[in-house]
Amino acid sequence: MIENNPNKNLGKEIQAFERKIKSLMNAQTLSDFALEGASIGTWILEIPTDLMTIDKNAEKILEFNPKTNSEWNQYIHPDDIEKVNAFDIEITSGKSQTFESIYRIVTKSGKTKWIQDRGKTVQCDDKGKPTRTAGTICDITERMKSEKKVKESQERIELALWGANLGTWDY
Repeated sequence: MIENNPNKNLGKEIQAFERKIKSLMNAQTLSDFALEGASIGTWILEIPTDLMTIDKNAEKILEFNPKTNSEWNQYIHPDDIEKVNAFDIEITSGKSQTFESIYRIVTKSGKTKWIQDRGKTVQCDDKGKPTRTAGTICDITERMKSEKKVKESQERIELALWGANLGTWDY
């Protein structure tokens, strides 16, 4: 006689489910550590409501926790807001599915930071209109300072060569 014990199968299913949950939690922890180690923050924007959610890394980079995209945009450097608004329009209108932008923010303490912002549309409504975007931000202030120093050094060298009536050559 074959015994059919539903509790025996249920126990195996619960164990398999627990293993999947543990695996997902480990993957999430690994992802969190990797993002934190790389100083990368994440964000999600619900386009119809303008509500924004950011992780602790993004909050650390921005030095505040914006609740809406409009609030985030209030901290974008005045010289960069037009460029950022153009990206916002392209994404929210559906003209583009991805974007990458480098711009400055002015923190609540008044410090200017260079931000690299990358994102993409991750959800659309039944008419194909974007409803959710997600992305990452990274503080690239030190990189931008280094690039500026290199450029200034190159300009000084070129000026010195010109002033000394010397040239350069490639070989």
